[in-house]
Amino acid sequence: MNHVVTRVRPGFALLAALVTTILGCGPSSAPMPVAPTPPGGSPAPEDTRPNFAGEWFDQSGSAFVIEGSGDATRVVRVYDADGEDMTNLQSGWDDQGRFWWSYHVDSTGYDVKIVVTTIDGDDASFEWSNAYDSGTESMRRGGSPDDSFFGGGDFGDYGGFGYGGLTYGAGDEDEDW
Repeated sequence: MNHVVTRVRPGFALLAALVTTILGCGPSSAPMPVAPTPPGGSPAPEDTRPNFAGEWFDQSGSAFVIEGSGDATRVVRVYDADGEDMTNLQSGWDDQGRFWWSYHVDSTGYDVKIVVTTIDGDDASFEWSNAYDSGTESMRRGGSPDDSFFGGGDFGDYGGFGYGGLTYGAGDEDEDW
């Protein structure tokens, strides 16, 4: 095995360290900004997408737990009034800048997709779809499932599905609805 030995003059290493520090590529240089100023001179635009972080409840008895912001926004849990956790969670931003997520409901076999169409503070509207149906609905961040928005407590108290004040599966089974 051949070894190549290169001899470096003693002052060269010190000179190289000094030059890299002055030019900004040495260990003592300041970190680069996350969004460097583009050639036009104005800073990169700030991420103006809405913040969805929190626990959201919809009017039909589902809850959505969302974490992060911007590109890191993701749905981490979806569950319904009877405590069923949904599986195969996916989420992201579509080409129109709308936040979406999808999940699988094991008890029905449905795959559901949600696309948020409007958000105003802690209130939002969304479109939902599965292989058999679609519609629009509202959801609210935080608060309590006992709020009138959620059908007067249907979410946690009875295990039924409240929708607009009506409860399916939580009351008298002989009731006509």
